[in-house]
Amino acid sequence: MKTRSFIAVALLALMSLALVSFSDAQQVTESAVCTNALHEHETAVAIDPTNTDTLLIVWNDFSDTTTPGVQPGYAFSTNGGTSWMTPGIVPNVSDSFAFGFDPSVGIDRGHRSFYGYCGSLGGSSKGPVFVSETTNLGTGWTHHEVYGPYNPMPWNDKSYIAVDNTDGSYDGHIYGAWFDF
Repeated sequence: MKTRSFIAVALLALMSLALVSFSDAQQVTESAVCTNALHEHETAVAIDPTNTDTLLIVWNDFSDTTTPGVQPGYAFSTNGGTSWMTPGIVPNVSDSFAFGFDPSVGIDRGHRSFYGYCGSLGGSSKGPVFVSETTNLGTGWTHHEVYGPYNPMPWNDKSYIAVDNTDGSYDGHIYGAWFDF
C-alpha cells in the first residue's frame, strides 16, 4: 500500500511540475525563425541556464540550393523566443568537410553556446564529428573536431551533446555521443 501511495504522490508531483514548467510555453514555428520552413529539418533548442531569455535553435539547413549538401543552421533569441535574430549558417570548418548535419545544442553557465554536428565529405556521412562554439550569439565560431577522421572513416550519425550545468565538480564539461558504423 505504501508503494502505491508513493507512486501516486510522485505522479501528482510530476504532473503539477509539468503544469508549472510549461504554463508559459511559447510555440516556435519554423516560419518564425526562417523564411522557408521546407528547408529546415531535425531541430534542437537550448536555453541559457543563467538567462532564460536567451535561446539557441539549430537545424539541418537545405536552403542553399547551389550546394548538394546540408548546412548547420542556427538562430538566437534574446527575448524568450518571442522573436529571433537573423538565422545563420555555421561557417565551414574546412575545405574538406564542407557540410554538417544531425545537430545538437547546449549552453553553459558562462553563456558559451555549443553546436554539435556530424561533418560530411560532399554529401556522405563519412567525416568527423564537430562541436562549434560561440560566445557572441553566432558572430564568430570556434570549431573543435572531437572525433575522426580516421581511415577508413566510419559512417557517423546522430551526434548529441550535453553540457553539465549542475554547479558540481564537472560543471562546464561538455559530453558528446554519436553513432558510427
